[in-house]
Amino acid sequence: MPTPYRLGLDLGANSIGWCLIDLDENGNAIGLRDAGVRIFSSSELAGRDPKTKTSLAKGRREARAARRRRDRYLRRRTRLMETLVNAGLMPEDEDERKALASLDPYEIRARALKERVPLHHLGRAIFHLNQRRGFKSNRKTDAGEGDDTGKIRSGVERLREAMLAAGAQTLGEFLYHRQRQGEWVRARPAKLNGEGGKATEGYEIYPDRGMILEEFSALWAAQARHYPEILTDRWRSEIERILFFQRPLKPVTGGRCPFEPSEERLAKAHPLSQRLRIFQELNNLAVEVPGKPARFLSRAERDRLADKLLAQKDLEFDQIRKLLDLPPDAQFNLERGERDKLKGDETAAVLSSKKAWGPGWRLLSFADQCAIVERLDTVEDESALVAWLKEHWGLDEDRACAVARARLPAGHGRLGPTAGGKILAALEAEVIPYSDAVAKAGYHHSDFRTGEIFDRLPYYGVILDRYTAFGTGNPDDPDELRLGKIANPTVHIGLNQLRRLVNRIIDEHGHPDEIILEVGRDLRQNDKQRKADLAFQKENRERNDRYRQIFEELGIADTGENRAKMRLWEELNLKDPNDRRCPFCGGQISIHQLFSPEVEIE
Repeated sequence: MPTPYRLGLDLGANSIGWCLIDLDENGNAIGLRDAGVRIFSSSELAGRDPKTKTSLAKGRREARAARRRRDRYLRRRTRLMETLVNAGLMPEDEDERKALASLDPYEIRARALKERVPLHHLGRAIFHLNQRRGFKSNRKTDAGEGDDTGKIRSGVERLREAMLAAGAQTLGEFLYHRQRQGEWVRARPAKLNGEGGKATEGYEIYPDRGMILEEFSALWAAQARHYPEILTDRWRSEIERILFFQRPLKPVTGGRCPFEPSEERLAKAHPLSQRLRIFQELNNLAVEVPGKPARFLSRAERDRLADKLLAQKDLEFDQIRKLLDLPPDAQFNLERGERDKLKGDETAAVLSSKKAWGPGWRLLSFADQCAIVERLDTVEDESALVAWLKEHWGLDEDRACAVARARLPAGHGRLGPTAGGKILAALEAEVIPYSDAVAKAGYHHSDFRTGEIFDRLPYYGVILDRYTAFGTGNPDDPDELRLGKIANPTVHIGLNQLRRLVNRIIDEHGHPDEIILEVGRDLRQNDKQRKADLAFQKENRERNDRYRQIFEELGIADTGENRAKMRLWEELNLKDPNDRRCPFCGGQISIHQLFSPEVEIE
């Protein structure tokens, strides 16, 4: 009978450490059988940056998107030219078409509004509209952080105000007058006067797609009076479709609900997700009053805080202490590190603001709120969304636009609507932790085992189907396509390497009797979390280097205890090193006293 053994695994972002320990009949370790490290090769890590561990797919995706935009523009330009030729708005001879390029398109765009122009000149103006057809808002991408959308929208508003002040009927007429005055006609970044006279980065003018569409309609209507038999509605609709078509984005799924895998996870902005987070945190909130045992909130206390959080964006812990009539030195278990507040209903806070839906948002039923947020999350076309908000909910133009452009919490939660509704009901009914609420809803918070035993580790999507994106389901596709995969590239690579390693060990040593797995905390971090950790580590290194230099000058040993003393001493007064005092007696502590027996760490 083969000797049983224990398999120990240490799974990291770049490697897996492994060790095999022989066991006796009682499960006690009796010897080391084998050990090693599987270091992921450069080809296996090819999808990630070796320093930041972030996916290189982003750079490739952006370059591919640029190529596609260029290819689509060229195809659109070719189709437009063919249509203009067929409609008689451009000459068939290529040399004659090239000769039209010498004409000033801005002059034609201004003149064609008021007088008859040759058909080929009109075609030249329409072709120019295609070259710079203006910015069109895309709600799903414009809502991202770090974009230039706010500056663009401000530039669009400034341009409309300038056109109104100049009495220009169309964008082309306005730009023609600017050109004659020697001013530039292209959108470009500029220094603008902001609030209080401060210079800000922005755009003085920025045309949007709506302005181009309005001008096309005005040009066509003005010239159709002179060429009614040529400028027909048929040619107008066909040219307009080519000029202004924009490909819709592919829908982004939120992944599977772990308890109801057939359902997608709810968006974080969904009112149900917001309530789930609030009640889950409040049910986990414990009060720690000095001299008394820690306790969780009572039902009345929890409901009082829930009402506040559902009615505002956040609630600071100092405010919570006052609401619960707690002493100032009371602490909460969630009050750690830099966290000084609990998040409230962020979605309601945004939509109920005076600039958006207004106070009437909170008067809507929960079902209506859910339906509206679902529409905000899924509809890409801003104009269609604004029209729906005006027609179905009676919002005026300004409020409808503000709601459509509202920046709601991004991303998706963990639960779908069915499981989320059941678990929320259990959380609201009692002050119980999430795991108990899951059980009362008829689920288990982490055990999804089916009882099936595998001879070898399969592709992780077979086991973790609740954590992968929706696959194709086509049996002829590879596992990653058929079953879907985890979006985080580091986790995806690590789990695939784990499968290969364990299966190789099974081939050589048989099945282990025990498995102990340690997972590095950095394995599942996203890009933002990883950058924050790297910044924190850099800050610590720089601080320790500074301490090392101070210790060398003072002739003090560079130990962990002395570093801790130095750090705590600096925190006593970050600004004035000459006024750092003991928090108990108030006596001043100099740097020389700090490392004497007079000072200890409490």
